[in-house]
Amino acid sequence: MPLETSQIIKLVDGLTPTIQASVISLSNHNGVAVAIVDGSGNQITSFGGGTQYAENTTQATATGTVALGKNGSNVVFPLQLDAANSNALKVSIVAGGGSGGTASNFGSSFPSTGTAIGVKDSTATNMTFLKVDSSNNLNINTASLTYPVSTNNSTSAQLGAGATFTGTIETIQNLQAAQIEVVCDQPYTLNIYQYIDAGGTQLSSIDTFTRTAGSPLNENITLPGNYFKLALTNNGASTTTTLKIDTTFGIMNTTPRTNTNLGNYKVALNEINGTVLNIGQQTAANSIPVILPSATITTLTPPTIVTVTQGTGTNLHTVVDSGNITVLGDITVSGSITTQNLNPNSGTATAGSTVAITTLNATNTIAIQVTGTYTGALTPQVSVDGSNWIALSATALRNVNTNAYAATIASAAVGIFQADISGYAQFRISANAAVTGTAVVTIKSSNAAGVVTVSSPLPAGSATIGGVTIASGTVTAVTAITNALPAGTNLMGKVGIDQTTVGTTNAVSIAQIGATTVVNGGVAGTLAVGGTTASGSALTANPATKGGLAKTANPTAVADGQVVNSLHDKLGKQIVVGSIRDLKGNQVTTITSSTSETTVVTAVAATFLDVYGCIIANTSATATSVIFKDSTAGTTQFEFEVPATETRGFMLPEGGAFKQTTVNNNWTATCGTSVASVIITMLYVKNL
Repeated sequence: MPLETSQIIKLVDGLTPTIQASVISLSNHNGVAVAIVDGSGNQITSFGGGTQYAENTTQATATGTVALGKNGSNVVFPLQLDAANSNALKVSIVAGGGSGGTASNFGSSFPSTGTAIGVKDSTATNMTFLKVDSSNNLNINTASLTYPVSTNNSTSAQLGAGATFTGTIETIQNLQAAQIEVVCDQPYTLNIYQYIDAGGTQLSSIDTFTRTAGSPLNENITLPGNYFKLALTNNGASTTTTLKIDTTFGIMNTTPRTNTNLGNYKVALNEINGTVLNIGQQTAANSIPVILPSATITTLTPPTIVTVTQGTGTNLHTVVDSGNITVLGDITVSGSITTQNLNPNSGTATAGSTVAITTLNATNTIAIQVTGTYTGALTPQVSVDGSNWIALSATALRNVNTNAYAATIASAAVGIFQADISGYAQFRISANAAVTGTAVVTIKSSNAAGVVTVSSPLPAGSATIGGVTIASGTVTAVTAITNALPAGTNLMGKVGIDQTTVGTTNAVSIAQIGATTVVNGGVAGTLAVGGTTASGSALTANPATKGGLAKTANPTAVADGQVVNSLHDKLGKQIVVGSIRDLKGNQVTTITSSTSETTVVTAVAATFLDVYGCIIANTSATATSVIFKDSTAGTTQFEFEVPATETRGFMLPEGGAFKQTTVNNNWTATCGTSVASVIITMLYVKNL
């Protein structure tokens, strides 16, 4: 029912009305008191709300609401924390129960499930297992191992002649080796540099390789340095067209660090059987065994030193000096001379200008054979110090072919020559003059008996000159050089004329040859030759013939007053005509409807063109005059009036020809009237 005024409501027990509910006065509300009973209606006066604990407090016996767990027997236990590991919940993993998998022993079959080491697969999403090989080694796929390419020290840019590609210094501190590959169609030199510093101021090593055109290079280089670069120079005369340099880094075989330029291992011979090897040592036990080819030496007494200096091994000689034995042999060298030696007396000879034996080994005779086609004299030279060279004397070099002596091998000469070289250290053939072509020179030094010449006067008195071989005839007894030769014919070679006063020139008078007088008259100090038959007498002997110069072109002019050869044709006929046929010329020119000056004889350099004939044919129906000049716009030399359809002209002896005023000029013709056609034929002779 509606309440219009305040009313008091009481809650009473339905069975016992006298029991009424109480109101409890609280701070914020006045609530009705309520009793909680159990299923039997008994009031519950105690509840398990538990005790609240502050975080990180110590409670030996905790009561209240905590996390509990029960064991297999349904006994409840509180869960425990591990104070030593950040109060992590202690978990006991029973044997065989890890991750729900199956345990297995080493060496047993791998279970289908179980605890194993896993990795992410290639998708980086799923777990996969690791594999081992038959030796239980972990399988590792190295297919992805790459060799980084050096962009700083690789190139395919082409190089001009003499140009150099220089790479950029880069660090190699984490790199074991470099592989360098080169292809190049020009000869080249490759330098590989390693440095301590990045600035390239502290060079620690350099390896150099030289290759001919088209020869590739593939080298693995150990990189013990900190920094690295390479440089390649084009040694050729042309720009490269196929140059490519590839440099890669990685792990590779590089034993030893690099090979030599010829591709061999670098080896240093420092010891023999643990004993340090010294150059020049004399102890047999510490020396390198040496086999002497083509020479059998069974006993050396005393065998202090055995030195093989140089030789072919075909002719061996032994020289014993103070117990030391030196084995010497003939020495042969060959080479080609193609250019002049610009340093003939000292210094380094020009390449291709000499052929030399640099160690004569006490040999005393030299033989030289020259072949090939060349020009330019070749000079034999000797040296004691190996730096300064002198030429042999004028009588030192003997031509074996002709038995003649000279100081040089004449230009273009081929053959065999011989000289004495006793006491000299080195010998060479040098092109001290300009050379063309190729002279092939072979030189052999020997201890064989040499050539002996007497180039200076013997001293006064008795002189012993050793054994003398007579080339022909018979000399029965020569006891001293002052003895007279025996009767008969005796060939002794070259003989000089005894001088009345030493150092002066003796006069020799030649009156006749073969008992026939051939020298007569003439100017004092000159030789005049007379004929065998006098003028006006019958020809009784062979007359002296007279020759001249055969020419098909003008010879070089001589100066006024000089002697000149008589001129003949190729058959010996003396030229008595005005000019040689080869010097005559003729030229035909047609002038059509023109009054312009026209060339009718073309100029010849440095030559007068003298006109001795001219033929003019006017084929038109109109008469015209024709003016001739000996140069363009020059002076008129002659003029013709030529009627219509007629021919005019002249022909003179060559000696009476119209002389051209100046050399190197043409002849011209000019028509007075423009007519249809004028044909002009000029005959001229070339003169100087």
